[in-house]
Amino acid sequence: MVIRDLLTDCIHALKWNRIDNAIFEANLIVRTVLGLKPIDMVLRGSDVVDEPDRAVIESLVKRRCAGEPLQYMLGTQEFMSLEFKVTPDVLIPRADTETLVEHVLMRLAGKGAAALDIGTGSGCIAVSIAYYDQKAYVRGIDISRRALDIAQYNAKKNGVNGRVLFERRDIIHDTIYGRYDVIVSNPPYIETDEVDRLDDVVKAHE
Repeated sequence: MVIRDLLTDCIHALKWNRIDNAIFEANLIVRTVLGLKPIDMVLRGSDVVDEPDRAVIESLVKRRCAGEPLQYMLGTQEFMSLEFKVTPDVLIPRADTETLVEHVLMRLAGKGAAALDIGTGSGCIAVSIAYYDQKAYVRGIDISRRALDIAQYNAKKNGVNGRVLFERRDIIHDTIYGRYDVIVSNPPYIETDEVDRLDDVVKAHE
C-alpha cells in the first residue's frame, strides 16, 4: 500500500469513530511513524509503506479510535511553538494555557524577574517562560517525581536547562521559600462530582 492510500484509510477510520480533526490526526500519525515532513505527504504520496510501518500506523489508529489521546500515543505535544514530551504521568498541555504564559511574559517584561510555577507537570509553563524571556529565572515545583523527570527533559530539550530549577514539593505540607515577582499555576481543577460529565478521553486517560 502506498502512503496516499494508507492515509485515506486512516482518515476514514478516524472519521467513522467521530474523531475531531481526523485529517490532521491521520496525517500526524502517518508522518510521525514514517519520519516525514508535511510536504513529503504530497511529494512522496506514491511511495510504498513497509509492512512493519503500516502495522504500527494501523495500531495507532485503532488506539486513537478507542479514545486514547493522540499526544500520549506519540509522546509529544506542541505548546507555545515548542515541542514537549508528554506521557500519562503529566497532563497534556493545551492551547488555552498559552494565554496564561503570554500574560506572565508581559508582566515579567524581560526585567530579569523570578517566577514560581506550582504544579509544573510537563514543565510547559516554566520552560516556555524561560525560553521566551532570556532574563527570567523560573522555579517549577510538583509533588510527582515522574512529572519532574519529564519537565527536566523538556527544559533540556528546549535549551533552558540552566535557567529553570525543578524541585519536588508538596504545597499542602511543605513550606515554599523564596521571593517571586510572579507565581503561576494551572493545576487540575475539576471537582470530583464533575468527573463523570467529562469527555471520555479526558476522564479515562488524564
